[in-house]
Amino acid sequence: MGEDGGWRIADRGSQTEDEAATVDEAKAASPPDAPASDPLRMLDLPKILIIEDNDDLRAYLRDHLRATYRIVEAEDGVAGFRRACEEDPDLIISDVMMPAMGGLELLRRLKQHESLQAVPVILLTARAEERDRLAGFEAQADAYLAKPFRIPELKTRIATLLKTRSRLRQVYGQHVVHLAPEDPRLPADDARFLAQVEAAVEARLDDGDFGVDALVDAVFVGRSQLYRRLEALTGESPAALIRRMRLERAQQMLEGKVYATVTEVATAVGFRNVSYFSRLYRQRFGSSPAETLSAGTNVPSDDTNLP
Repeated sequence: MGEDGGWRIADRGSQTEDEAATVDEAKAASPPDAPASDPLRMLDLPKILIIEDNDDLRAYLRDHLRATYRIVEAEDGVAGFRRACEEDPDLIISDVMMPAMGGLELLRRLKQHESLQAVPVILLTARAEERDRLAGFEAQADAYLAKPFRIPELKTRIATLLKTRSRLRQVYGQHVVHLAPEDPRLPADDARFLAQVEAAVEARLDDGDFGVDALVDAVFVGRSQLYRRLEALTGESPAALIRRMRLERAQQMLEGKVYATVTEVATAVGFRNVSYFSRLYRQRFGSSPAETLSAGTNVPSDDTNLP
């Protein structure tokens, strides 16, 4: 650990004498934050779940974040998934290399869990090679920090992810994309099917590779049946429906200024080609994404708890 607050301990729980000395050096170079003293204020702080099998690193993270966040902890991926289900955290920080269940498998399970799939996840690892980073992002990690990392960088990543999530909640809470108008006359089986399709598309909205085949797998129906039911219920093919949901979500992000640039919005809804995204957007809404972004209004958010 240097003067910049970087962490240099190994990735596993067992420590050599040199690693133990590094922990002592870290504590001396970057003193921990004092915990929040007001119990009522503590209840309003965002909750972060730290999943790390190295006791010293877990304590180090807790000590540097406890003044700004409520901290809950777990010592491995199995315990971490259980705590996530129990605690409903606002953000998760997880090591990658852990016994019982590693960080990538944990991340996959989180993203498949209905109530946890939207929780931002930061992965920490000593494995900094490009293929390892790609594996993390393919598993839908929101951020990936290689050890040694600096506490200021970690705090910035946390604040940015929480702020973005807060804005998304406000935008999505005001404007919800539905596949079809709510109609009490719609048979319950059809309503469940549409809800299942909507949830599947929403869960992979930022994945440019998500298409009709992936939707077939997600809703457990045959390709021809998917086409027939969606055409009958929405008047759209599966591909057209996925594209519409991406564009409508993009419009909400642009109007709420969730991101600062059109490129960021395009990427967030699964478009790799910004020109193609802009062309489809104009065809659907009659204006360019840049025009919508320029005319949009910042969504108010309470940033008082963010560092």
